Amino acid sequence: MDCTIDDNGRTPTGSTCEDGHFSRRMAMFAKGQIRGGYFLTMSYDSEKVDEDLLRDMNPNEYYPIMGDNSVRGYEAQSRSKLYARIELDKNSLTWGDFTTDQTNTYKDLSRVQRTLTGVEGVYDNGTLKLLGFAAEEDNIRKVVELEGNGTAMLYRVPGGDIVRNSEVVELLTMDREASGLVASAQTLQRFADYVIDYVTGDIRFVSAIPSFDENLNPVKIRISYDQESGAEEELVAGARATLSISEEVVVGGSYTTDENKTEGYEIIGGFAEFRPNERSLITVSAANMNHRDAVKKDGTGLYAGLEMTWDNGGRSNLTWGRADVGFTNGNGVNAGREDYRASHQQQLAQSVTMDAEAIQGSELGTENQSNSYRVSLTYDVADWKLSLGGRYLDQQTESEMTTGTTAIVGVGRSFNIWGMESRISTEYERETGNDNRERWQARYDSDVSDHVGIYGQVEQINSLSGLDALSSGEDRISASFGVETDWLPSTSVYNEYRMKGVQDGRELEAITGVRGDYALIEGIRITPNIEYIQAREGDAEGSKAISLGINDTRNQNSRSNARLEARFDEQRDYYGMDISYVSRLNLDWSAFVQEDVRYSKLVSGIDEVDSTFTLGLARRPRLDNEHHMLFMYQWLEERGEGTLSDRTAHLLSTHQNWQISDQWIISGRLGGKYERQPLLDRDFSSLTAVMDGRLIYDLTRRFDLDIHAGVIGTNTFNEVRYSLGVGVNYLVNRNLRVGLGYNLVGFDEGDLDPEGFNQHGVYINMQYKFDEEIFRWLTSESPTEER
Repeated sequence: MDCTIDDNGRTPTGSTCEDGHFSRRMAMFAKGQIRGGYFLTMSYDSEKVDEDLLRDMNPNEYYPIMGDNSVRGYEAQSRSKLYARIELDKNSLTWGDFTTDQTNTYKDLSRVQRTLTGVEGVYDNGTLKLLGFAAEEDNIRKVVELEGNGTAMLYRVPGGDIVRNSEVVELLTMDREASGLVASAQTLQRFADYVIDYVTGDIRFVSAIPSFDENLNPVKIRISYDQESGAEEELVAGARATLSISEEVVVGGSYTTDENKTEGYEIIGGFAEFRPNERSLITVSAANMNHRDAVKKDGTGLYAGLEMTWDNGGRSNLTWGRADVGFTNGNGVNAGREDYRASHQQQLAQSVTMDAEAIQGSELGTENQSNSYRVSLTYDVADWKLSLGGRYLDQQTESEMTTGTTAIVGVGRSFNIWGMESRISTEYERETGNDNRERWQARYDSDVSDHVGIYGQVEQINSLSGLDALSSGEDRISASFGVETDWLPSTSVYNEYRMKGVQDGRELEAITGVRGDYALIEGIRITPNIEYIQAREGDAEGSKAISLGINDTRNQNSRSNARLEARFDEQRDYYGMDISYVSRLNLDWSAFVQEDVRYSKLVSGIDEVDSTFTLGLARRPRLDNEHHMLFMYQWLEERGEGTLSDRTAHLLSTHQNWQISDQWIISGRLGGKYERQPLLDRDFSSLTAVMDGRLIYDLTRRFDLDIHAGVIGTNTFNEVRYSLGVGVNYLVNRNLRVGLGYNLVGFDEGDLDPEGFNQHGVYINMQYKFDEEIFRWLTSESPTEER
């Protein structure tokens, strides 16, 4: 009889006990050019578990240091057992995992970003691009928006239980004056910009996410993800078409359907881009959304944008967006709002510039609407800037109508400090009449280098921060300090972080959550962010946040990273710390240490603690190549309401590989986990351990003998299972190795033995190294032509 120990290793009984258990597996990978210029990528694994979308290597899992600078990852990503992709130039046909509409901008209202497993076809001749996809899904699509709070680690997706790798994370900057419009959007990359825990929903970013940007526009994190529903599989399909009519005109259309009966929908829409000249761009988009659930309202979304630079030097921008309550696809507009913003800047004289702006916003289906019209003149004299202007505002609700006229005065100056071009400016706005509504703002920024700048700003507002806040009962102060950089999103020069023979720099940044942006001195880079929001009057909540990331690369044999952050608001006091150090100790040994702590002291409720301490050690001999070793120790502490349960866990594991001679190789592993959890005023603990070893002897140049044994047990080995087996492997040719073996006894444990080496019964394995030579018979070249 063959039994399985459960995931926690508590009982070696249960779910898969059956007589005569027999396991078999076939796996292959192939990549190369085939007949007619086609390029093929294909993989198949008969034992692949159907659970992970876009499967990738999480740097927070497995051994934290491998002792070399190899980059781990997956090339053929597929949740199903099969992945196949055929390419010819820009055309392709794929079965596997894919993300829809990755290249479309937020200005395309019919854009739908989903991560799916199915078929996708692309035809692209440079002028016309056609795309179609289809998949069957049994998950429910969810969307959540989190407010930026000035930290990098204090975020959690409510509900958790996220389907692995199904998430699409976007950073949205909203227009502070026209709250229904998105000013900019950036799609973040997994393991490059963030790391997410799919069980708890905790998400940690490489950089701190501010509450507002350098122009005081609100910043949001939009996360769309799949959640398991247990329902029947339903069709998700779509088609896209993009036509470049000329260099100036591009049009496109799309259709997407989701057959899910509760969260499903149909979206059909189109967009067009027109460039009258190199200084102008006109964008329009329209989409209609119908929900499968008859209770939900259907809706239409509309968007139009204009960016233009006139021959006389003037610059105009216009943005308009409208979305019915039932249009919940997001992107560039918010459901249930109509917003319009127009601005123009004109040089009236050599030193005089005029700025004009009109903003209108309304909530559809209500009488709530607001309008703002502003005009100002700026006079440049030497290094000084002087401005004078005014604004008219009106706001209407179902109960009242409020209007106001303000006067605006500002002054700014440019100067050089410590060799850096710097600017300081301030602006004051006050309502005329008897009301006390006013606003003042001060800002300082400096160019540290061609790509990096620092800034600091403070603003005190009394209802004049935006049209939606036109009320004399609100008063608050906001301040922030940060670093601006014009490096492309999700990119970095990772080579400068690479430490030869130890760790890949990109992976190290993902593990530690630190990417340096500002070179304080050569070899030390920092990412400072400070926020301060104080509510002086009204119902608005205040908060304070500080975050500092440090990356030290001065020593060619070591790397140090740290992130320290804190946030204080009405609900909690939060402290976060992530410190790591990786070093090449000598020619053979390298080490890694990390401490990750998050602590929240709640005003009401149980304090939350999440702490992970990790040690890693690796030996990769570079001269004799005989004895390779990997070690890992991890200590976890979890407390509070936000965790799945209070627990303490210690994990220790090692892999060893020793080539005794030219003919003998010994390899083995030892791993254990001790876990303690409180339940009903008692502490329950468990201990799980696994040990196995393998002895390989080369009988001849082609034959080798494999003897292996293992044991797994719980509760200080009071409950154990054993494995013992023997096998013979044969090297058929340079790239093909086959084996036959039999395990006299065995155990099946999916977590500690995912490859099934210790399962009871007969096993057959085949290892084949694929390259382009295996597909030579598919090519158009004949043997004669080759010679």
